[in-house]
Amino acid sequence: MQRIAQRLTSLIALVPAALTGSGNFKVALVESTASQAVTGTITANQGTQNGAGTASWNAQGAGAAGSAIVGNPLLTGGSDGTNARAILTDTGGRPNVVISSTGGSLAAVVNPGDGNSQQTGLATTTQLMVFNGSTYDRLRGNVDVTLLASAARTTTQTSADIVTYNDQAIIVTLDLTASGGAISLTPTINYKDPASGKYITLLTGVAVTATGTTTYVIDPRLVSGTQPWTKTVPSATGRVLQIVITVGNANSQTYSVGYTLIPA
Repeated sequence: MQRIAQRLTSLIALVPAALTGSGNFKVALVESTASQAVTGTITANQGTQNGAGTASWNAQGAGAAGSAIVGNPLLTGGSDGTNARAILTDTGGRPNVVISSTGGSLAAVVNPGDGNSQQTGLATTTQLMVFNGSTYDRLRGNVDVTLLASAARTTTQTSADIVTYNDQAIIVTLDLTASGGAISLTPTINYKDPASGKYITLLTGVAVTATGTTTYVIDPRLVSGTQPWTKTVPSATGRVLQIVITVGNANSQTYSVGYTLIPA
C-alpha cells in the first residue's frame, strides 16, 4: 500500500505540467507516415449550368490558331443588332471585310476589262478606269503594235478600226527595205466620225519613192519648229483611227508598218 501511495503522489505531482492554461489536459497526436493504396473510380463532369438556360455552360474547349475549334472556347464576336455573330477570317487570320453603301454591299471589281458597266465597286487591282461616255475603260500608257509585219506586198493595205481608248497621240513608222521596181507608197492616218461612220483624213504623207524609214506623228502637244519626224500634225487622234498604205503601182514592195499610241 505504501508503494501504491508513492506512485499516486508522483503522478499527482505531474498533473500541473500536463494541463493547458485553461485547465484542460494536453493531447498529442502522432501522424502515421505509412502509405495507403486507394482504388476505385473517379467521375468528373463539366460543372453546373450558369442559370442562363439550356446548354448554357461556362466557356470550355480548345481554339488554337490554325486548328479546328473543339468544344465551346471563348471567341471574339459581335452582334448584327439581333443575333450574336462570329468574326470570320481567312486562313491567314485576317478578318473578312465587306464595305457597304447605303444601297447595300459594293460589288468587287476584279481584273476589270474595257467596256465595264460597273459604276460602283471596290477595285482590287492597281488598274485605273476612265469613263468613255457610257462605260469604263482601263487607263492606258504607251501601246506598241505591229500593224504589218515585214513582207512583200503589191496592193493597198487598209487597217481595221484602231481604238485608242484614252490615248490621244500616235506615231506611225513605215520601214521599206526592198523594192521590185519603181516605188510609190503613200501613208494616210484617218479619224472615224462616230455619228456618220465616215473616215476623215488627219494626216497624208508624201509618197515614199525610195527604201528607208519614214515616221508620221499626230500629237496635240506638237509645237512649231524642227521635228525628227517625216511629217507631223498638231492634233488629238480621237477614239477610232484607220491607217492606209496606198500603192501607186503594182510593183512588189517589202515593208513593215508599226505604231505606238501615246497618252496626251
